[in-house]
Amino acid sequence: MKVGRYLLLVLLGGIIGGAAGYLIPTLNDMGFFNKILFTNQNSIMVVCFIATLINIILTVILYRELKNSVYFKNKQS
Repeated sequence: MKVGRYLLLVLLGGIIGGAAGYLIPTLNDMGFFNKILFTNQNSIMVVCFIATLINIILTVILYRELKNSVYFKNKQS
């Protein structure tokens, strides 16, 4: 059951990643990225800062959940 779920997640990630990899050059050729002007230095820094904060917060949440799961697993045994 777990193997099937993980294979499905890998397949789904490959499909979504492939679609994104196909769309980015297509949108670039259409001039889509030239129409939206978000490539100044300040906006790039803000986007990177927000993405870093989201990654840090999600890592802390994941750590807490894993710590709780190990605690309950040991308590069950």
